[in-house]
Amino acid sequence: MAHTTLSVPTRPGSTPGFRTGIARRAAELGLMAALALGSLLLWIGIPGAWLWLWSQASSQYLVVLGAALVGCPLTLAAWGWCLHRINRVYLRVSETPEAPRTRPGWTRAMGVGRERARSVLETWMTISVVLAIVAFVAWCLFFGAPGNGAGPGAW
Repeated sequence: MAHTTLSVPTRPGSTPGFRTGIARRAAELGLMAALALGSLLLWIGIPGAWLWLWSQASSQYLVVLGAALVGCPLTLAAWGWCLHRINRVYLRVSETPEAPRTRPGWTRAMGVGRERARSVLETWMTISVVLAIVAFVAWCLFFGAPGNGAGPGAW
């Protein structure tokens, strides 16, 4: 006698284990929070951490900037890849179809084709870039040291 297992039919592409609405919604919110915090970390945390770390390790200005200019982009690329993977998990859990690859806007005639909705990752990246620019300007205008040309007296 063959042993058979019962399986609950699911939609094609749905994630097993996320059949209940509450569990799936909780996972979606957790992943959205991870994308939001990860995006902020990408544009504010990683560059700040590299500059702080090397400013503690060396008092020479060029050493600090040189090390940050080499290490920071590598860390940003690695973290960007991690955010991409988190976004893929979010799309799978939320059962959102992945956006089809489209040609860049400058290669299409105006008005041809429909614009797709922004993904959660794109939205959080945009918000985090704006916040990073605002934080940088605020730092330069209000908190920078007066002697280095970035303080309130320099402007």
